[in-house]
This record gives sequence, C-alpha cells and structure tokens, in this order.
Amino acid sequence: MSIYLRTTCSKLSLLRHPHYWSPKYARHASAAATAKTSNLQAQLRPTLAKKRKSKEDIIEERKNLSTKERLDEFDWIRKMENVATFDVWSQPMDLLDLHVPTSSVSWGNIRNGIKNVWAMREIAKVRGFPEVRGTKSLSPQIFKVQTTPWLAPFRKTVSDIYKEVQTAVATGDEKLIKKYTSDVYRNRLLKMLQSRDHRAIFRWQYHGSNDKEPCRVVSLRAIEANLSMEDPKFGNRLLVQALVKFDTNQTLSLYNGNGQIVKAQETPKRVVEHLVFQKRMWTMDPWVIRDQLYEGVDTKIRYN
Repeated sequence: MSIYLRTTCSKLSLLRHPHYWSPKYARHASAAATAKTSNLQAQLRPTLAKKRKSKEDIIEERKNLSTKERLDEFDWIRKMENVATFDVWSQPMDLLDLHVPTSSVSWGNIRNGIKNVWAMREIAKVRGFPEVRGTKSLSPQIFKVQTTPWLAPFRKTVSDIYKEVQTAVATGDEKLIKKYTSDVYRNRLLKMLQSRDHRAIFRWQYHGSNDKEPCRVVSLRAIEANLSMEDPKFGNRLLVQALVKFDTNQTLSLYNGNGQIVKAQETPKRVVEHLVFQKRMWTMDPWVIRDQLYEGVDTKIRYN
C-alpha cells in the first residue's frame, strides 16, 4: 500500500510542477514518445517481414496440408463467410490435372477423355455454357469437347483474350496483362517486361490459325469450389480450368526508339501453345490465363 501511495504522490507532484505544462516540456515528452514508438517499430519490423509470405509460398504450403488441416480450413472459411467483406471462396486454387494429349494412344489420353466428359456433364447440369440454351447433362455433345458447338462462344472469347495478351506483352501494357492473366503466367510476363530494354518497341501481328477453329479445348476440368450455404447470386458454384491449344501464325518486329526497324519477321512463324484458362463461375471476372503446359509434363494435383 505504501508503494502505491508513493507512486500516486509522485505523479501528483509532477502535475503541480510548473515546467510540466510548459511548451518546452511538452516537446521533450512528445519527442521521447516518438522515439519510443520508433524503437518499438524497429524491433517489430523483422518479425513482421518474416511473417509476410508470397502467393506462391502460400500455394506451396497448401499442397502439403493434411486432411484434418484442410477440413479445419474449410470450417474457418464457412465461419468467415458471413462477416468477411470479400469473397472467401476466391482463395488461390491449385492447378488441376489437365493433360496435353499426345499423338500416340496412351492411358493418359484415355483418362483425360473420361474426365473431359465428366467436366462437360457438370457444366451442362448447371447450364454453365455461355450463350448456349437447352444443354442437357446426358447430351451426346458432352463427348465432343474439341468440336462441340457448346464451346464455340468460349473458343472465341479465349481467342480474343489470347490476342489481347500477346499485344499487351509487345506494347508493355501491364494493366491489360494483370486483367487477363494470373498466378504463374502473370508473374512470368511481368518479369519479362521488367528485364527488357524499355527503349525497344515491339509489334506483334496475328496471321490466322492453322486449325479450322481459332483454338481448340483439349482438356477440361470443373469442380464445385463455392461451398457456401446459400446459392451464388450470379452464375454457379463451379471453378473451371480449360487447357486450350493455339496453333497460330505470328510475326514479331523490333524497332528502336527512333522508330527504325532493328529486326523484322517477314515470314509468319508457326507457334503452338497450350494455355490454361481459369474462371470462377460465380463471379463477373473474365477468363484469365493462369499457366502454360507442355507435352509430356502433367500437373501433379489430381481429383476424383
């Protein structure tokens, strides 16, 4: 009790001191408080920096989660759904088991064909094909992923996106690249833009497709990724990933800062690419290119 009284009396005596209310004392007190705050921030800065993780690190950690950890994460997301101010179901998604078909008969091609049919059926069940009416989950069209008219609007959409992204890469339009790309593919393009000479001017031109169609869907996956208790206000619950093959003719010319040609391709070059397009069907976001695959290299994430 005596300690408390002494402390209280010392505080009261300090308040009665004439210098306590002077501007000079106030400046010293303010400076001392600022210095103390700065020291605390300096001590916490390494800890905060250590806790920050990139999107790629988070995705890599999620791959190693156990079943119990994934269930706990799912429970947390459902609890947060009613209080969060953002879409809790738009978490980073692993690349699904898309497959680049080979020319020879293989189990990989057969398995991919079966999963393509299943994905077409899931999308047809929720009438998820844009600009197409009357889709039935047992229609023969679900067996024709590469040629079905159900995917004609989608093929045109992703073909236009492909051209816009290629033009944006040539002109250095980062805003357009961020709009139509994500994940690994976006990071790769942005790093490429940062590393090249900004004085150089590139001009990309599209000279048509070598296929009857502007592009071709060769692998398709659809999973229910929005597990909300309520139905989405727009679209459906599916997350769709489509591996699209582009077999095109292109030219790329290089100019210097004065507009003089440094290097030009007179003859169009054939370019074959397999790009992964992704869309969360319950959002208004556009289709985005999230990755590029190559023949003989399968993704590691599989689902039944």
